[in-house]
Parts: sequence; C-alpha cells; structure tokens
Amino acid sequence: MVKLFLAESHYLIRRGMACILTEEEGIQIEGQATDLAELENKAQTHRPDVLMVDYTSDNFPAQDLTPLLTYFPNTYLLAITPQQSQRILFQGLELGAQSFLLKDCEQDEIIDAIYATAKGENFFCGKILEKVLQEYDEDKRSGHQCSLLKQNCSVLDQIYCSCDPVRLSERENEILRLIASGYTNKEIADHLFLSNHTIITHRKNIMKKLSITNTAELVIYAVKERIVDPQ
Repeated sequence: MVKLFLAESHYLIRRGMACILTEEEGIQIEGQATDLAELENKAQTHRPDVLMVDYTSDNFPAQDLTPLLTYFPNTYLLAITPQQSQRILFQGLELGAQSFLLKDCEQDEIIDAIYATAKGENFFCGKILEKVLQEYDEDKRSGHQCSLLKQNCSVLDQIYCSCDPVRLSERENEILRLIASGYTNKEIADHLFLSNHTIITHRKNIMKKLSITNTAELVIYAVKERIVDPQ
C-alpha cells in the first residue's frame, strides 16, 4: 500500500485527485494540505511514501518548501505542475523531486507515476519529456549553458546518459516485452487496461533511458537482455 500526501492549493484539483486516487486499492491518501502552514502542521504526524506537490504554486513555493522537506526524510517527492520547462524542471530536481507530472495528465499515468515514485524510480510524463528535451537539444545545439551545466554534466545527462546500469521499472519491462513481441501501442493499452497515451509515455521513457531511437533497436535490446525469447 502506497501512502500518499496531497499538497495542492486549488480545491477542485485537490478534491478531484483525491476522488480518483481513493478508487485505487493500492494507494491510500495519508493527508492533504492547502498551504505551507497546513503542510508543516500535518507533517508532524504523517509519514507518507510519496508527497505530491505543485512547487510552482504561490502556496508551496520551492524556496519555502525546501526546509519543510526535512520532516519527510523517507518520502519521495512527486511534482505535479500546470506547466513545465527546462528551468522549472531543474528547480524541481534541485528541490529533490523524484518524478514529474502535468496537471492535465491522464488518470492511469498519474497512478503509474505514484507507484514508480514510491519505489524510488524516476517518472516523467510524455508531455514533459517532449517539452524539456526539445529545449535541452536546442540549448546543446546553440552552445547555451544554464547554471546547472557547470557541474560535470547536466541533470538530464545524469538521468539519461549515466554510466550506471539502466534500470527499467517492472511496468517498463512489461511494456518492452510486449513491444518486442510485436504488439502495437493500442494492443498493449488494451492488454494492460491503460490508455494509449500512457503507453506512449512509457515507450518514450524507455527509449530515453536506453538511448534508443526506434522500435527495431528496442527489439534488439530486449533479445540481448533476454527480456524476450529470441525464438
């Protein structure tokens, strides 16, 4: 059971999120907060696995949120924002966010992000990947360097171009196995009872993690790693 805490200033979004997630048997809403003061007060008694928060909100600004995170030493941070850019992503990574969603993501994508984050895995919704990596590629082509590039490599390089072994989640391995077996996105979505958009998101995450650009390379990787039987 994943214990989730919702830190969201907008009533409709918070209420809607709570209604959606209470229907998921594997997720328990541990608590809710509308601003920093309420979050600080409830942080004394709640120990969630995942803290979902919009750090771009006036009620939960990143610079004021940082000290409060010390109350959640064993909690992973799932950022859910109305918009995203490379600058906003870097701000969230500096804050310690594990995963990133947009507020217009679909239900199954949000649920998958919560489960992945609770395991300590990174999750980026497809729209964020498209936007941020587009900006990232443009920066590299233009030679522009943001402040975080003063480190040995950029944050995105650390996520996608690390020398550490690539770690796919159980869901990603399952989807990769079906892709390599010849299933289309729609067939995978139907098989796993997920939306087509969520399958596309996972597919993009897998390809970015593996630095792969097409389906043929995915199949070769799956065979090489014995994720599927070469026969």
